[in-house]
Amino acid sequence: MEQKLKPLHLACSNNAENPSTALIGIRKNTATASNGQLLVKLDLSLTSKLNDIERKTLDGKYIHMDTWKEIFKCDDLEIEKEAIHCYVGNIKKTFYYETPNKQLWDNDTVHEIKDMGQDRKGIVCHSASQMEIIHKIFQEDHLNMSFSKKNRGTVIFPASESGMFAILKLEDQVEPNRYLFLD
Repeated sequence: MEQKLKPLHLACSNNAENPSTALIGIRKNTATASNGQLLVKLDLSLTSKLNDIERKTLDGKYIHMDTWKEIFKCDDLEIEKEAIHCYVGNIKKTFYYETPNKQLWDNDTVHEIKDMGQDRKGIVCHSASQMEIIHKIFQEDHLNMSFSKKNRGTVIFPASESGMFAILKLEDQVEPNRYLFLD
């Protein structure tokens, strides 16, 4: 079975202090998810099997991560203005859209990083678990990284033209202890 959607729910989190991090927002064909450390954006026209009408219906909607986890595995989807119907075999499940309680992500950060340009870095520190999430969502073996000036974050994107990117915040780094082993 071919997936209609990428597993974008993996970039969300169940944070009681910020419940909006459990939501995926869709605007202008772009699905966005963030757990506070990682922000992922997917162009649904390039990364999904949704048709134009389905994508237009989703515009302006918010989907809970648990819903996305279910619908990305469906055999078939029916996307309506008020709900999403998921079909797995002979079973139909209906999911309703969510309403965020505050801004989900900081688009200003994305614009700042884009406008600042890139920088060369000697050593950066990233969470291996966050990198694994990016790998699972993108489903690509090779990832490019572009380091932003002023350490605003690392832009990560597949080597192929794919309509996907992530911004990963840099981790606090202790003084690196570099070991190089030679034969």
